[in-house]
Order: sequence, then structure tokens, then C-alpha cells
Amino acid sequence: MADKVHTQGKKPKGVLGCLIGILMNVTQTAGHYKTFIQVISGPVEKLLDIGCGGGAFLNRLAKSGVIKSGFGLDHSDQMVRLAKRKNRKFIQQGLINISKGSAEKLTFKDNDFSVITAFETIQYWPKLHHSISEIYRILEPNGHFVIINRYPDVHSPWYNKIQIKNETEYKKILKECGFTINKTDITQRHGWIMVDSIKK
Repeated sequence: MADKVHTQGKKPKGVLGCLIGILMNVTQTAGHYKTFIQVISGPVEKLLDIGCGGGAFLNRLAKSGVIKSGFGLDHSDQMVRLAKRKNRKFIQQGLINISKGSAEKLTFKDNDFSVITAFETIQYWPKLHHSISEIYRILEPNGHFVIINRYPDVHSPWYNKIQIKNETEYKKILKECGFTINKTDITQRHGWIMVDSIKK
């Protein structure tokens, strides 16, 4: 069962994928939002959410006025459809844009975003250094890259499925890609890590 959930988390599809996307919208958005606004209070000129899933986080940011412009990117057709439905009103207003794509191939121009987020997605990226370097490229100087990800105990069945195992590894790879670490937190939410890094 854990393998099936992991596979669907990587690229949701079908009825199960849709249900997982809806479930994540309902159960995890509030926690992600609370953690996020403790480091980024807004207003954010232009934000990109990579692996936007069902789009509830972007929706929450738009409703609360934290962002002036939001972009959501996901490589799952199912999640793109779900995120577009969730944000129909804001898409019509031109406040939010949702499109299909992946962290491996970011087609945005250099220095394009003031904040980039990656929630529950970085563990699935096959070309981790390349993708983080691309994020660095499209982030404006002094812009923030915020990661929120599962941080299971070493004895958890999820531990072996997590690509970056501990806080030290997060700091190492981000620094290798040019980022300066602003803040990390593994205490605010049990089983989760937040990493805020800055393009200097």
C-alpha cells in the first residue's frame, strides 16, 4: 500500500490520483500555509509553486492577498485539471496561472520569480541538482526558495523513499546549487521539514 501511495504521490493519475489530490488539498494546505507565512508574510510579487498538486495552496495565497501573481506547475494532467478547477475564479481574473511542466525543464526566463515553493515534491525529482540549479536561475536576486517536505524518522517505512534524508543534506545540496540557507525548521510540525533558502 505504501508503494502505491508513493507512486501516486509521484505522479497522480486516474481515480485514485484524483482522490489523493483532493485529500491533500483538504488535509495539508492549512499546515503548509501556516508554515509558509512564518517565513514569507507577503505581499509576494510573483510566486511559482512547483508540484502544485490540486492547487489549494495557491488558492489560499490568493484569497489571503499574500501574492500579487501566482503560477502553478505540475507534471500530472490530473493535478493540472484539479488545480484549474480549484482556481477557476482567480485564473479568470488573471491572478493565477496553472500549467503542465516539471522541475527538470523550467521554461521561465532568468530572475523571473520572487518566491518559489516546492511542497511534498522534491523527493521525486530524478535530476535533483539540475532542478535546483534551474530554480536558482529563474529566481530573482534575494528571492526565496521554500521547501516543505516529509521528514520521517529513520525507522519509518517512508524513510527509504525520501531522497534527501536529513537537514544536513538539504543544506548541502542547496549550497552546492548557489543558495544561502536562511532558516530550517523540523520542530514546528512533527514529521515535516521546512527549508527557506535565498538567492544571493
